[in-house]
Amino acid sequence: DPTQPWQWRWRGDNLCAWETGLRRPLRHGEIIVDPDIGRVLIGVNTSAQRDAIVGSGGNASRLFVSFTYGAAGPVGAHPVTRGADVIPAGAQVRTVRVLGGGQTLQQVLGALDPAIRHVVVQIEDSFVHPLDVGLLRVRETLTIRAASDQRPVVLLARPLQFSALSAAAASPTHPVVRLEGLYIAPADTFPSGSALITRAALARLEIISCTLAPGGHRLRNGMRAAMTTALRLTNDYGFATQAEQDAFVPTPDIVLQRCLTGALAVDERYRLDIQSCIVDAGQGVGNAPLSVYAIGAASLPDTRWGAALSFDGLTCLGNTRVSTVTGMGGLFTQPFEVLDNQHGCIKWSAFPAAGNRLPPNHFCVQGAALRFTSEWFNDPGYCQISLDTDERLRTLGPDDDAMGAFGFLLEAHKWINLQVRLREFTPVGIRPLTVPIT
Repeated sequence: DPTQPWQWRWRGDNLCAWETGLRRPLRHGEIIVDPDIGRVLIGVNTSAQRDAIVGSGGNASRLFVSFTYGAAGPVGAHPVTRGADVIPAGAQVRTVRVLGGGQTLQQVLGALDPAIRHVVVQIEDSFVHPLDVGLLRVRETLTIRAASDQRPVVLLARPLQFSALSAAAASPTHPVVRLEGLYIAPADTFPSGSALITRAALARLEIISCTLAPGGHRLRNGMRAAMTTALRLTNDYGFATQAEQDAFVPTPDIVLQRCLTGALAVDERYRLDIQSCIVDAGQGVGNAPLSVYAIGAASLPDTRWGAALSFDGLTCLGNTRVSTVTGMGGLFTQPFEVLDNQHGCIKWSAFPAAGNRLPPNHFCVQGAALRFTSEWFNDPGYCQISLDTDERLRTLGPDDDAMGAFGFLLEAHKWINLQVRLREFTPVGIRPLTVPIT
C-alpha cells in the first residue's frame, strides 16, 4: 500500500502444499519464499493493497521479480564487480542491451565485420540473449563480455565456432577470442549431442569466469538431466582440407579461469590451461568407474589421449585421460591417466584409489574420503568440500589450504584464524562450540 507503507519481513517456508495452510500463518507485510520451487506468498490485508500489486484492471502485474542463488565461491558466471578492461587503441566497441532500443547480441554478432582488428562486445544487462550465428571469423581479437555486476545468459541455438580469417592468416599470437562473465547454455532447439563450442581455429581461446552449463541439474523426480559437453575441439581445427590444416601454424591455447563447465573433449593438438575451475561430466564420488571423460580426446576418447593439461585448482567429476600433465591442487573423483608419465609433475592433489596412471607426484593422496555438500549442478553447495572429507584434502593443498576449485578462498586459513581468536578472547573455563552452517 503506497499510502501506508510497512516494513516487509522475509522468511522461508515449504510452499509445496500451501493451500492447506502453513505451520506458521502468513502475516500482514510478510513475504514467504520457497527456495526449492520458487513459489512466493505476499501477505496483504485489503483488496486495495492487492490491487496495488496487480495493477489497474487486474491484468498488468506491478511486480518485478528476479532470483538469487547460493554458490560456494565465484567460480562460474556471477554478477560480480569487474575491473575496467583496457580497450585496445582502434577497437570497435559494440554495446548490447535488450531494453531501451539497444542492439541484441544476435544483431551485433550477426553483423560482425571480420576486417576490424579489435572488436569488444559488452552486454550491459542480465537478460536472456538468444543466439543463432554461424562461424565467427576473427582477424586479431574478439572479446564478448558481461558488464560489471551483470550475468547475461547466452542461449545457443547451435554451437559456437571461431576461426581465423584463413588458415594462413593465423599466427602464434593471434587471433584471440575472450569470453568473460557469460552463462552459456543450449536452447531447446540445440542439436542433441553437440558441444557448446565446436571450433577454435585460433591462437588462443580465453574463457574467464563463465558457466558453460554442464546440465545434470536436479529434476523434480530426483533424476539428473542429460550432461552437456562444453568443448569438442578436433585436430583438423575445422578446416576442410589437409592443405589448410598444414598451413595453420599455432598450437591453440585453451585457457579457462574460474569457470564451471561440462566435459572438455579436446584433441592433442591443443593445450589446456585450467585455473580454479569445475569440470563436470556427471561422474561424482562413489559412481562406478565408466568411460565418461571429463577431460579427454574429442576423437576416439577410449583409445586416444587428450590435449596437454596444466592446472592450478581443479575439481573434476569424471575420468581424465590426457597426453601430458603438470599441475597442483586437483580433486579427481574418477581415474586419472596420462600417456607420458615420465615427465611433468602433479602436486597436492587427490585421486581415486585405483585405475590411475600418474606422472611423478608430490604430496598427493589416493583413495582418501572425499565428500561434497552437493554434486548437483545449481545446488547452493555444488562441489563444495564437506567437513567430513579427509582432513588432508581440506588442509594440505597448495598454500596449506583446500584442494580443488575453491582452494583460492583459503577456507582452511579462515577456520584456523577463527579458532585462534576464540581461544584468545574466551574466558577460562568456557569452551566455545563452533557450528558451521554453510
